Amino acid sequence: MKSSIMKTFSIILSAVLVVSCGGGKEEEEFKFYALKEAASQQLELTVEASGTVEAISSIEIKSKASGQILF
Repeated sequence: MKSSIMKTFSIILSAVLVVSCGGGKEEEEFKFYALKEAASQQLELTVEASGTVEAISSIEIKSKASGQILF
């Protein structure tokens, strides 16, 4: 008896979930992006900050040859 009640309840609950989760045709499709033609535009950007600027890493550049250039 208990198993048939649980089985019936499970079927009804499953049917309700399937019906309630289905979307109608009147819903508009959600788009993550919009396709648009590329065009030139001015980009204006202002950045303000305070603090100390420090290099992440430093390198030393040297020439392999030394001497004078003669004309």
